[in-house]
Amino acid sequence: MKESAKTLIYLQEHGLDDYEVLSTKTEEAGQRFDMLSDKIKASKKRLSEITSLQKHIGTYRKTRDIYVQYRQSGYSKKFLAAHESAILLHKAAKQEFDKLGLKKLPSMDALKTEYGTLFLQKNKLYGEYKQARQEMVDLQMAKHNIDRILNVQQPAKTIKSMAHDER
Repeated sequence: MKESAKTLIYLQEHGLDDYEVLSTKTEEAGQRFDMLSDKIKASKKRLSEITSLQKHIGTYRKTRDIYVQYRQSGYSKKFLAAHESAILLHKAAKQEFDKLGLKKLPSMDALKTEYGTLFLQKNKLYGEYKQARQEMVDLQMAKHNIDRILNVQQPAKTIKSMAHDER
């Protein structure tokens, strides 16, 4: 009874007196939540890529002179033995750039600027994400309770989904 009363109060406060409007708003809230979630994931992925790229650029720049000397030595085995770790790090960084398809390295300043912008955008999106999540949960709960009150039947489960539930 308490849950039903809370649901009715919520619906009145939000002007949701039509079941179809409630269903539509619930669906829209879920879609908005998913969209924000996807944007945050994309931002996190790009932030991670930028961090990795900055690390590889730093390594590449630190080891570039040694690699140039190694090439000038005619790829001497003696020089390789003396500077193997720096040469391997340089090659690994170069492989990463090739994997990313970079012909020209971005500047560290440009990467820092992009990182800062993305970080702020992600934090702003996260605030919206929390609000959208709460709205979605509230609407889903209200719809679920109204379905229960009105004894609205959910779509019948297929044999396949029932078999999956039993696992």
